[in-house]
Formats: sequence, structure tokens, C-alpha cells
Amino acid sequence: MEHEYWFWDILKIEPTEDKTLIKRAFSRLAHKTTPEDDPEGYGKLHDAYRAALDYASGNAVAITDEYASTENGEFGYDFSAVK
Repeated sequence: MEHEYWFWDILKIEPTEDKTLIKRAFSRLAHKTTPEDDPEGYGKLHDAYRAALDYASGNAVAITDEYASTENGEFGYDFSAVK
């Protein structure tokens, strides 16, 4: 999946404004990436969840500004730890 917004790739869903689908995706992945076993990966997953909910609420512009790196225009997270 390649989207304008990184959080869809982390949540492994297509872009949607359906908050129920977003919550289900987060719940499914949160069982695999726990804060106890992988605090950094879980934090990134939770950030993606919050960003997707913001998007669903119509705050898409704020999301890219909040999470984008001003240094190189790319997002400053390495999401490879999220399983």
C-alpha cells in the first residue's frame, strides 16, 4: 500500500473515514504489538491510530504537519518494528 498518509500503511487498511474500521484495525494489531513487549512499536501504532482518527474527523492537514519531519520532508518514524 502506498498512500499520502503513512498511518494507513501502519494500520494495514485502506483510507477510510469509518472510525469503527479504524478502531478494529488498531485492536487487531495491538494484540500483536503490546506496550510491554515492544513499547516503541506500540507507540508508533498508537500514533497511527490517533492520526487515522484525526483524518476521519477531517483534520488531515494537521496530521501531515504534526508528524512530518521538516528536515527532509519525510516522516521521522521507522515503522519496521510494527508487526
